[in-house]
Amino acid sequence: MLEDAPLTVGSPAGPTLHERRWMVGAHALAAVSGWLGPLIVLETVGHRSSWVRAQAAEALNFQVTMAVVAMVAGLLSPWAGLIPLFVVVGVSAASALVAAGTAGRRRYRYPVAWRPVQVA
Repeated sequence: MLEDAPLTVGSPAGPTLHERRWMVGAHALAAVSGWLGPLIVLETVGHRSSWVRAQAAEALNFQVTMAVVAMVAGLLSPWAGLIPLFVVVGVSAASALVAAGTAGRRRYRYPVAWRPVQVA
């Protein structure tokens, strides 16, 4: 499967080292800033590289999904306490860090994400 294929630096089939850093950065920023970091990477660097654009969009989509889930958890918080909200935030940050660790080696796709941002 192409999604799981390792990336080769500098080859026509793979991203450059600079692009890899931005790919990892999009996911790492998501761990600390939610959807804002990937959106900034998508808008500033995404137009120069399809690799960065795809990974920034993937990080953005996952963070938008987690924001929606966090809103639902927040609505449930009067009955369930703040525990569901903390769980969602923790899962979001941990998943983004796993993605950041993986994005430098291969394309990463979050297992569960609503994908409203599509890249061509």
